[in-house]
Amino acid sequence: MKYNRFEGSRLEFKEKHTPTMLKTVSAFANYEGGTIIVGISNDGEIIGVEESKKIRESIEQAINDSIEPRPNFALKEEFIENKTLVVIEVYPGDNPPYMYKSETFKRSDTSTVKVDRNELIRLNLKGKNVSYDSMVSPNQHLTFRTLENEFLKRNETLKITKDVLITLRLLSNSTYNIAGLLISDDNDLDTSSVDLVLFGNSTNVIIDRVAVEKASILTQLNEANLFFNKHYPKLEVIEDRVRVHKSQIPDLAFREAIANAIIHRDYLQAGSIKVACYDNRIEITSLGGLVEGMSESAFYNDNLSILRNPIIAQVFRRLGLIEAFGTGIGKIINTYKNSSHEPVFIIEANFIKIILPNMLYDDTKLSNEEKILNHLSIYPSITRNKTESILNISKDRAHTLLSRMVEDGQLKIIKQGPNSFYEVKKPFF
Repeated sequence: MKYNRFEGSRLEFKEKHTPTMLKTVSAFANYEGGTIIVGISNDGEIIGVEESKKIRESIEQAINDSIEPRPNFALKEEFIENKTLVVIEVYPGDNPPYMYKSETFKRSDTSTVKVDRNELIRLNLKGKNVSYDSMVSPNQHLTFRTLENEFLKRNETLKITKDVLITLRLLSNSTYNIAGLLISDDNDLDTSSVDLVLFGNSTNVIIDRVAVEKASILTQLNEANLFFNKHYPKLEVIEDRVRVHKSQIPDLAFREAIANAIIHRDYLQAGSIKVACYDNRIEITSLGGLVEGMSESAFYNDNLSILRNPIIAQVFRRLGLIEAFGTGIGKIINTYKNSSHEPVFIIEANFIKIILPNMLYDDTKLSNEEKILNHLSIYPSITRNKTESILNISKDRAHTLLSRMVEDGQLKIIKQGPNSFYEVKKPFF
C-alpha cells in the first residue's frame, strides 16, 4: 500500500532509522521545519517498523547527541493497516545553523544537501538576528564624497563626520560595516554592480552598455537613472489636438524599481543587478528572492516589515530616494493605472525581476503573430480573449491564429479545463 503523500522539500521517507537521517533533521531545523517518516520506502510503499518504542528512543538520543544546537522536535507513532510508522516532526529553529558532524544542511526538492559558504553566513546571521549589511566591512579605509554630494543635492550642507556616520548607522565602535562600504566611494565588493544594456531587435544586438562597478551604490543608482533618461525620453504626442509630452515608461516606476533592486538585493549572491532595455520594455533583475518569512502577498501589498538590508534602506530613506519602507511596489503599479499596460513581477528563489512595459511602444508595423509575441515578451501568457482584444479580431480568427502558432512551434498551449492559455515557446527578442 502506498502512503497518501509524496516526498518533497518538507517531507522525507525512510525505510529504517539510519545516521544519514540526521542530515535531514539539520536541514529542517535550519529552515521551515519538516517531517520524516520511518517505515516507508523511497517510492512511498508502507513497510512499517518493528519495536517502534526502541526506534523512537534511538532517534531521540541520536538527535540530542549529534546535532548542535539541539533542535526542537517531536516523536510520535502513526498506524496504517496494522503497520507502525515512526514520525519525526522537526520544527523551525530559532538558533541556526543546526549542524550535524560540524556540517550544515538544507533541502533541495526531495534531497538533503550541504549548504555553501554564503548560505552558512546567512544562517549565522539569522541565528544572531542581524543583517548582512551590519557585518564588519573588510575595508576600513572609506571616504564618503558621493554621500555628501547627495545631501547637497537636497539642499543639505552636511559634512560627513564621524558623528553623522554613527547616526546613519554606517559606523559603530569606530568600525565601518558592509552598509558603510557599499555607500562609500571605495566600495569594492565584488557582488555590488549594475549592468545596463540597451538591446536592438535581438539580444545579439547591443546598442549601448554601461557597467557600474567598484563604485558607491549611490553612484550605481544615479548612473542607472541617467541611462534610463538617455534612452527613454518623453515623447511628443497629440491628444485632443494638443501637443503634450508623455513618458514611454513612467519615471517614478523606474526610479522605484532600481532603488528597490539596489536596497533589497542579496549582496552575498554573486552577480550584477541586470537592467535590460528593449523598445517595448525594461527588465530589472535583482539577485535574491523574497526575504525568508515574507510571502508574495506581503510583497505585493507593500508589507515590507522584513528588510534584507535595513541600514541601507534607512540611508536611502534619509536621502529621500525612497519615501518610506514598503511603498515602492504599490507606486510602480499605480504609475500604470491609467494605461492599458501593467508592470510584471517575477519572483523566484534567487531573484526578483520587474518588467516595465513601454506605454508608447508602436506595434502598428508588426504582423498579428508579431503582436502576440510582442505581448509575450512582457507578459507570461496570453488567452484567446486577450488575443481578440489586442488584435481586434473575432473569436474564430483568434483561435485559428493561436492554433497555427502552436503548430509552428512558436507557442505552447496550457490547458486548464475550459480555460486555456498560451505561452511563448521560442523567444521573440
